[in-house]
Amino acid sequence: MTEKRANSRIRLLLVGFGLLFAVLFLCAFRLQVVNASRYSAMANSQHRQTQTIAAGRGTIFDRTGVELALGEQTTTVYADPQQVRNPVLVAEQAHTFFGDDANELYPELMNKKSQFVYLQRFADPTLAAKFLK
Repeated sequence: MTEKRANSRIRLLLVGFGLLFAVLFLCAFRLQVVNASRYSAMANSQHRQTQTIAAGRGTIFDRTGVELALGEQTTTVYADPQQVRNPVLVAEQAHTFFGDDANELYPELMNKKSQFVYLQRFADPTLAAKFLK
């Protein structure tokens, strides 16, 4: 009797694991196949969306009121090589405005596998505005 009871418990356990596996498989199937386009669109919007952050960094003071760190606005000029249509012109303009080496910048702008290249970090805001026009 105990051997039959043990076999029925094992079968019941196997059926339970089988049902659990089936439920997990159906959940994964729903995520990967049924709702794939919706989640793909959400991911693209999250990765390619530009958000403006209005809050600036504040000044940090020590306990006596002396400024330790100042919150200064800086401008960074960058390019997406996949969207650059004329890398030679962009490299030459970056050299003209920021003093970058055009020969080093050109191969980076030609690399279509990359999506981000710094043209100038901590750029003068007026030069950056002129460069972007």
